Amino acid sequence: MKYKGVKIKRRTDGRWYARITLIPGKYHYVYGKTQQQCYDRVKSMLNKPKQLKELKKALQHSEEQKPKRYTLKEWYEYWLKNFKEPNCQGSSIRRLNYIYTNHLAKIGDVYLDELSALNIQEFLASIKSDCMRKKVYTHLADMLRRAYNTEVIKKNPLLAVDSPKYRAKERVAMEPEEQQRFIAEAQRSEYWAIYALMLFEGLRTGEAKAIRPCDIKQDCIIVGSSINDIGEVTDTKTGNVRRVPIFAPFRDVADMLRGSSSELLFRPNKHTANDEYREIMQRLGLNYNMYALRHTFATNCARAGITPKQVQLWLGHTDVKMTLKYYTNISSSFEAENVKAFDTLFDTNQH
Repeated sequence: MKYKGVKIKRRTDGRWYARITLIPGKYHYVYGKTQQQCYDRVKSMLNKPKQLKELKKALQHSEEQKPKRYTLKEWYEYWLKNFKEPNCQGSSIRRLNYIYTNHLAKIGDVYLDELSALNIQEFLASIKSDCMRKKVYTHLADMLRRAYNTEVIKKNPLLAVDSPKYRAKERVAMEPEEQQRFIAEAQRSEYWAIYALMLFEGLRTGEAKAIRPCDIKQDCIIVGSSINDIGEVTDTKTGNVRRVPIFAPFRDVADMLRGSSSELLFRPNKHTANDEYREIMQRLGLNYNMYALRHTFATNCARAGITPKQVQLWLGHTDVKMTLKYYTNISSSFEAENVKAFDTLFDTNQH
């Protein structure tokens, strides 16, 4: 039995029911003890268009009031556009997209409110690299934290997930003898000034590549821009402009480069200076990446007894903890110097 296309069906418990479509995917159910009773009720409702219209209106309003359900992919796109892009440089956005495309996209079709601590834990365990596992966890944590804070989800499943353990590789600096060998070899390179800016002035790689003649003053270097990994000139990593004194080892290079031009001194692509640096390392039989030049600058500052706070300002770190944790390398020779300095406090010949 049916009325205007609405079927009257019997339930397993003996009662009768009909399902009236109000809006696509949403229904109003009518029940009756007998088939005829259910039929009469369906007929009564369908013949009262005003009552039916009110029901539809109430349901539509209820659906509009419900918060939007996001898949992880949809929320990632929203999070990236509204939380990250206004505050991050292009290189950081590219790294986020790389992490999403290569890892998080595997669970991109899952709705946020269906994510559980168990399936997140299993997903993280499937990532083989400890470093990448930690990065994925960090970004996912920020995404879900913001989803919870904006009431997109009612609970944050990541709170019950163990944070992956990752020990960063030790930041190494060149020993004094290795520095001298490197300087002698690198001075013959057309990119010597880039290496010197990092080793003697503590600049980041992109900052050294973005230096202009007008940035090199008589007594300092103004560091206010950087070249990213696709050759674009951007702000420094922290977005700040800093002043770094010209130290004695860099004075001859500074005198050679100083000028009024605002054009870049170098136009290397992403890899040119880096590739030649690796060739120099091979010729010297050393194994330091290019960023070790900046670590070596910080360690040399520590050797000279310069306070960490001052080194932080020269390096452009936002926190002195970063300076102490990652950029001051206690090598065996540096430790020996510190032991000797301590021992002099108890040298009986001084009394």
